Amino acid sequence: LVRYWWQDANGKIYSTSNNTAQSFTYKRNEKLPANATINITASIPTVGKAGSNTLWLEANPNADQAEQYHFNNYLAVPFKITKDNQNPLLDVTFDGQHILNGDIVAPSPMIELQVKDENKFLLLNDTNNVTLSLKRPNSSTYERLYYSNTTNYTMQFVPAQSSANKARVLLQANALSDGVYTLSAQSTDRSNNRSGTTNYEVSFEVINKATLTQILNYPNPFSTNTKFVYTLTGASIPEVFKIQIMTITGKLIRELNINELGPIHIGRNVSLTGWDGTDMYGDQLANGLYLYHVIAKVNGQDIELRETLADGYFKKGWGKMYLLR
Repeated sequence: LVRYWWQDANGKIYSTSNNTAQSFTYKRNEKLPANATINITASIPTVGKAGSNTLWLEANPNADQAEQYHFNNYLAVPFKITKDNQNPLLDVTFDGQHILNGDIVAPSPMIELQVKDENKFLLLNDTNNVTLSLKRPNSSTYERLYYSNTTNYTMQFVPAQSSANKARVLLQANALSDGVYTLSAQSTDRSNNRSGTTNYEVSFEVINKATLTQILNYPNPFSTNTKFVYTLTGASIPEVFKIQIMTITGKLIRELNINELGPIHIGRNVSLTGWDGTDMYGDQLANGLYLYHVIAKVNGQDIELRETLADGYFKKGWGKMYLLR
């Protein structure tokens, strides 16, 4: 028979099995013949017990078996528990994209918050690890968001399942009205370390009408490749989206489609790839001025152009770019 317990920095005694104060753990082991040894293991719950501690073990407690001496049946193992002081990391995306203050998002965005903590043992498994609030248009106060009894949104908590210790919150907003919103978020780990001294806050705008800004290319002039930058609003991704490139005489030399430009999302877009200055056959084009414009349709209708300060660089929807090798 073996009895073991542990003692914290304040001298309190705890059971190793259930962390109960003023309690001991007893374990009956196999028979121990003369000159033999046995291995004994103990699992110690350390949450909230930072500092100097001591693990105690007593063999043959309470004179369970007759023996000549008992004073040498004790073992004391000092150990120190280091407090978890590292903050968790919070990452927020809208429909898979990181946004900046003032960016435009879809009216029904999927907002995902991922919390990662370096502690491999205290898993993020409590909904209280993440708190969310939303400030709506023309309001000066934040509305706390909850996991149940919700309207116009659903929220799901996905707890950490492994030592990677990553938890997620999935916030699906439904048909937000036009206006500017502000999302406020904070996360904590199991040791109550916060992800930041202040809440993470980001403002975003919702525009339900489908519009498209003029498409700018960058860099311009360019020598090897130029990408396209634009902003898309509305609730749906265009089923038709292509950029036509022509010579100054009106000859079509290249047409870039969605597959070439990369994924499109509501909000600020930068094409994944661009134009490398070649024609539809892959041949290099000569230096000079080229024209381009976009064809975009949603639900079979042309998308309306949205006015911006860049409109002065376009004439009847046509932009200019210069190839200079």
